[in-house]
Amino acid sequence: MSLLISGARSSHCAYPFEYRADVAQQVFDDLAQLMTHCVGPEVSEQTGKNGVNHPDSYDQKTFQAYNGSVSLSLKDKGNLNQTYIFLRFDAAS
Repeated sequence: MSLLISGARSSHCAYPFEYRADVAQQVFDDLAQLMTHCVGPEVSEQTGKNGVNHPDSYDQKTFQAYNGSVSLSLKDKGNLNQTYIFLRFDAAS
């Protein structure tokens, strides 16, 4: 858990996989589908290279919940030779 500048609380966790493992993409897709059904609608999606914690590539989806937002991201980090899924919940302030 971390405290944001706004005073809101953010909870996050990370799941490491082998670098660019197919299973990481499958887990990301499955979690995104679950988020849509269990949390709320997807409100934004970002994809690309660089700009977010300097990964080689990333996909990020944000879902709006009644009491905050949930961010799901898939990041390839070549320097670490790992791919990560990050799940973050930002409570409404």
